[in-house]
Amino acid sequence: MNAMTTFADFNDPDLGTVMIVAPDVGLDQLTQALDGIGFVAQGTRDGIHSVAFSYRGQRPHIVYSHNPVVDLRVLEVGTLPPVLRRAVQGAVATLSRVELAADLHATDARQALRAIWAAVEMERMDLIEPLEALAQTASGVVSEEALRAHARLSDLNQKRVDVIGGVRLVAVAAVEFARELTRRHVAQSLLIRPEDTGELFTADVAPLIADALAAKPLELGKGVLGTPQDDSAVTAAPAGLLRFDNMLSRPFPQGYRSGAGWLLPDRIWLTWTTHDPQHGRIRYDGLVFTGERWLFCPRPYRLIEAALGQVR
Repeated sequence: MNAMTTFADFNDPDLGTVMIVAPDVGLDQLTQALDGIGFVAQGTRDGIHSVAFSYRGQRPHIVYSHNPVVDLRVLEVGTLPPVLRRAVQGAVATLSRVELAADLHATDARQALRAIWAAVEMERMDLIEPLEALAQTASGVVSEEALRAHARLSDLNQKRVDVIGGVRLVAVAAVEFARELTRRHVAQSLLIRPEDTGELFTADVAPLIADALAAKPLELGKGVLGTPQDDSAVTAAPAGLLRFDNMLSRPFPQGYRSGAGWLLPDRIWLTWTTHDPQHGRIRYDGLVFTGERWLFCPRPYRLIEAALGQVR
């Protein structure tokens, strides 16, 4: 399986960064299922409650954890491309978002608590209001935990709003900067070089990409880069938010979703659109802010795919 190029549904909400394993799936069964699609358990087990898996001995990784109090079995799959998340979903019985939302109202307290804690693990912003209602209508520990989950998700939601505001400022600043890219010598000077890869990519692929760039440096295409008319045509997003479907990741080329697990999560990437009288709407990408400077790396997922091809 080529995890970078095989088609998958990039907008499926059940292919998020966290999956909840069905309660009747034990660790041995899970390990066998994941082994069948190329994920191997790493190191020693922390009792039976936490295990890490790697894909054919390499990144991406899955982290499994089990909370026996409510039998909550969590798979953290944020570094996996969507196609591998689909493979995990096909190999392992998981609880869907719809099932977990319904379980909030289960008459069995343990089942309801599992759903509440799963909502926090999955960062289910869509359940903020239902959790508030549950805290008011339920009793005892279910009410207490629903209230606590509501507070945690509300706080996380506000932090995301703050992040969106911050990257919006980067997008506004990028408008003029993107216009400078029409000057070929400016764009050429910003193209990433081997020594820049550690600022954008994870440590496992950065050296491989550096070697590839040393052998064949990036080159600008023959055409002139289009520039956005204003900031409404620009989308900026930290690479960490490109790992799942959201309002910031949707405008980016789908390749970013496949490669996001190998991008440093705090780097802010930009994509923008222009309108050409002959070709209509055209999308560009690859401008990235490291926090200290701008670099230009169009379609970084292609560099990642080529690097992974060397170790797969």
